[in-house]
Amino acid sequence: MATGVAVGLGFTPAILGAVADAWNFQIGVLFLGVLTVLSCVLLRELGKI
Repeated sequence: MATGVAVGLGFTPAILGAVADAWNFQIGVLFLGVLTVLSCVLLRELGKI
């Protein structure tokens, strides 16, 4: 749970800010959306390990 809070409150806004600075905010939100979908797919596979 602590890892989830650290990633959600610290890592995610930093990535969004970096991508928004490099390109624009819409691409940053799209990038984080893609990461969220990929994490859901990877969590599905975690149960089989």
